[in-house]
Amino acid sequence: MLLAPVSGLIIALSTSLQVTIFGFVTVPQTINDEIVHGYLRSLHGFSADVLLYLGSIHILAALYHHFWLKDRILDRMLK
Repeated sequence: MLLAPVSGLIIALSTSLQVTIFGFVTVPQTINDEIVHGYLRSLHGFSADVLLYLGSIHILAALYHHFWLKDRILDRMLK
């Protein structure tokens, strides 16, 4: 869960965009290598996909327990 936002921040640092943290601190461009930038974009996309798939599986498992097994897991999760 940390890999996606951290890689996104590093991608932003490797572009010509001006990155500010909470509107107070401006972070300078630190990485100026296109190969590293491409690798980080791939890593960021992969980690975002993994988060999406795991979240979808989690939702489907909760619905499976609620509608198929009828074991009130979803009710306990929502409380």
